[in-house]
Amino acid sequence: MRNVTRHVLTAVTVGLAAALPLALAFSAPASAATLNNGGPVSLNTTGSITSGTPYSSGQLINISVTTNSTLNLTNLESNGYAGEPAMKAVECSDLNGTIGNLPTTPTGNCDGSTILSTSAVSSDGSFTISNYTIYALPDSPTFGEPSTQKPVCGLAPNYCVLYIGPAQLDFSKPHLFSAPFQVLANADDGGESPGDGTPETPLVIGLPLLGMAVGGSALYLRRRRSRAA
Repeated sequence: MRNVTRHVLTAVTVGLAAALPLALAFSAPASAATLNNGGPVSLNTTGSITSGTPYSSGQLINISVTTNSTLNLTNLESNGYAGEPAMKAVECSDLNGTIGNLPTTPTGNCDGSTILSTSAVSSDGSFTISNYTIYALPDSPTFGEPSTQKPVCGLAPNYCVLYIGPAQLDFSKPHLFSAPFQVLANADDGGESPGDGTPETPLVIGLPLLGMAVGGSALYLRRRRSRAA
């Protein structure tokens, strides 16, 4: 019986050792992370964050926009601008985080209180907006917004996106959107437990692996007992 117990403990240990790294690999400390949907807009974290977790309300990120044909000087001038205007970033909602649900108007979809801009824009449409604050919306700690206010964005299915462009009140003008992201609310917009903006799903993936390890060990024990009988 002692041999059986020893074998079972060994099997459990080996099973957990194999499963835990797989479960934890999806949610691990990291020095920085970039969120990009394949376009010119990248959202870059600062400082130490936990990968595989949402942004934390109040967390600071840097927005980087590379060369693009939407916000370059040639395209803007063809849309009525004289010279390169200041570029703004505003947080908006994007239900289910899909292209089809991106806002077509700022009304009820974007929160003007979250605006931050830069006038340091290159003629090729590239620029950076540093230290942009991400919020779970509606936001009470900083903006005093009631829970009934729109837009609503934070955790799935209520994803957030950033509008990037020169005319945050007129979506008929050239503009870009960031990749969708998630934000976890907190009591003070202090950015506690900063993440990389991605869904918090690793534990759901990891738990079945742990269950397989323990379950497999139990099956092993039953087989050993059957043979002993």
